[in-house]
Amino acid sequence: MLEMFIAHASKELEDIDETDKLSGDRIATFMFYIFFSISSSTEQLSDVSLGGSTVFPYAKAGVSPRMGSAAFWYNMREDGSYDVRTLHGACSVLHGTKHVANLWIRTNGQMFRRPCPATQRRRTLDSTKL
Repeated sequence: MLEMFIAHASKELEDIDETDKLSGDRIATFMFYIFFSISSSTEQLSDVSLGGSTVFPYAKAGVSPRMGSAAFWYNMREDGSYDVRTLHGACSVLHGTKHVANLWIRTNGQMFRRPCPATQRRRTLDSTKL
């Protein structure tokens, strides 16, 4: 079965929830490629052997997924306007499995809006358990 994520932009839209509004627009995106292949009873990291690229049609660019690699791009221009070249989508993985983790860098700080719960703030790090 072939699947493709519809191309989308990372700029926040008006239909976002209140929590995302507090965080602000995405300034930049850091996307990490993480791959898993299950062989026998063991789970190992592996590359996607066919398909799975992230494509940026307006920039005429793409990133092939490779184990342990990452892609970084700015979603906004210096003047704060949205950069249409960041519209992106994922091509179908034809062989293998692809997992992605995203880190979004946003315009608004959150340290005072979303503080850790009081129970977590009081915890101390026990370096002997690291």
